[in-house]
This record gives sequence, C-alpha cells and structure tokens, in this order.
Amino acid sequence: MAALRAASPLRVSWATGAPDGILSRPPGPENAPEGPYGDAGREVKVFADGADRCAVTLPLRALFGLLGGAMSESRRLGGLGPLRESVRRKTIVRPWQMHTPYLRYTDTDLADVMTAYTDADIRLRIHAFGNRAGAQAARIIRRVGLPAGAATIDHLVLLDAATAELVAASGASVSYQPGFLQPYGQGRRGHLGHRSSSDVPSLRLHIPGLCKRMRLTWLV
Repeated sequence: MAALRAASPLRVSWATGAPDGILSRPPGPENAPEGPYGDAGREVKVFADGADRCAVTLPLRALFGLLGGAMSESRRLGGLGPLRESVRRKTIVRPWQMHTPYLRYTDTDLADVMTAYTDADIRLRIHAFGNRAGAQAARIIRRVGLPAGAATIDHLVLLDAATAELVAASGASVSYQPGFLQPYGQGRRGHLGHRSSSDVPSLRLHIPGLCKRMRLTWLV
C-alpha cells in the first residue's frame, strides 16, 4: 500500500483491523500498527455487518418480495442458487416489520470498541451495508459521544430515510463506493423485490448536517 501511494497521484489510505478476518473483533488499539496509514491517518475498520449477510430492517410485506425476487432470479439464471440462498437467510419477523439478525456486535460491545479506539486517537471506519447496521453505528456513535468527524460509516447500500436521519445526526462522515452499486445494489433489489430501501445512497444523503465524503475503492 505504501508503494502504491508513492506511485499514484491519488490519495490512498488504509486501515487496520482484525487479523483473523472480518468476522472477528479488532484486537484493540494496543495491537494496532504505528503506521503509516496513508492520507487519512490511523484508522481501524470495524464490521457492523457483512455484505452477503447484511443487517437490514424492512416492512413485513418485504417477505413476499424476498421470496418472489429469489424465484425471479432463479428463473433468470436458470438455477436454484438464489432460491436456496433465500431459504438459508435468517429472518426474524416482528409486528409490521422483519429484520435479518446479522449484526456483528451488541450495542454494548460496539460501544466498547468505539471508545477504546477513539481514546487511542484512532479513527473508526464502520462497515454497514444494511440500514439496521447503519442505524446501530449511528446510534452508538451518539451514545459514546464521539466528536463530529471521528468516525466514517462505509457503504450504506441499503438505506431508508429514518436511518439517513440517524446518520446525519451522528456527525459521522459517510463513504460509499459507486462500484458496489451495480453488483450489490441491483442484486439486493432483485432479491428483495421492493423499493422500501434505496440502493442509491446519494439520493438519500442530502440531509443538512451530514458530512458526505466520496472515497475511491479499488475492487480487486
């Protein structure tokens, strides 16, 4: 990464994280490399959810869209893969809404991680594909009292208006990758089969007070 930064006119930065992979909790600021971290300064990447297993909250009617979208994708691809994936996806149904239980942290655990790294002067970069993960990240940023700009929420590929309001109130920066919208956004819309959440975050992130930042991501 340091060599790439030296050879490129682009601003390049990178973050530390869990050496055991994204499913693991970062080992703590005392184990973070001293640097360099590129143009953004010292950062840690924390995964509030995953990509294929993203944490979303949707209206109850989305259950029909999930099944119908999976069936349509299976017909389009000529295989049962999307339908099998839909059956494997964990879903919790509540009155008037449903959600996928793929948050990687409890609120308390995420607050502990945020506090530890912020106290060590390491910025947070929080992976949140789904609106449930984005809402949790924004909520905990406010709970622990992080100053504006001390954290960045990445991706927000599935985003509803209520979550956008929470993110705007948190003072976090937002970074999303246009290259993700075609493979992930359109795929999510095909699987969900409805328009309760937007897969084009730029249409939602216009709320006053939201610090929006574009970040170039190389997909390799």
